[in-house]
Amino acid sequence: MTIDTILKTLKSAGYVVGFDDHDILIDLPDGGIVNLDDGLRADVLQQKQEILFFLRSKKYNQLRAQAESLGAYLDDTSILPAERGKRLAEYEDIVEQIAALEPVIQHYEESGLSRWYGQGWLLLHSDLLNEIIVIVRDPSIKLPAGCSNYPVYQLKEVTALDGKTDEVIKAAHSAKKVFSGQVKGGKK
Repeated sequence: MTIDTILKTLKSAGYVVGFDDHDILIDLPDGGIVNLDDGLRADVLQQKQEILFFLRSKKYNQLRAQAESLGAYLDDTSILPAERGKRLAEYEDIVEQIAALEPVIQHYEESGLSRWYGQGWLLLHSDLLNEIIVIVRDPSIKLPAGCSNYPVYQLKEVTALDGKTDEVIKAAHSAKKVFSGQVKGGKK
């Protein structure tokens, strides 16, 4: 299930979705008990980091837009200083919230996670294969034209290769390139 579908499903069921420093917060407006079915709960847990990225990025962008708009209001000298001053605490609160989210957003950008979580793919150099590869979250991800010259691995293929020897990984990579195939999970 996509993140968008998960969030729409939660919203249509009446849940309010938010976040704190480490977790997704799913609540009912009336304070009732949250009771997700097993499938939805599994989807939320499986995509927790991507959902957190989406929620944090959305909030960060909303706060920046609010700060820009409110900052323009506070800078408007045609409005009496006393009137502008009434909104100064609101502006300061927004700036504090931005400052709290900024390190997280910077980490997403610097580590490449924003591309992974936001667009569903990563372009990276594998030291083991001595080659650039692309990893996609799922096969529905549309890659930019510049990625077409590189071998593309789905996340489930990378997971299937986890724990395998270097020789097995190199052999699977060679076979993938020759046959344009897919790596399947096998015996360890």
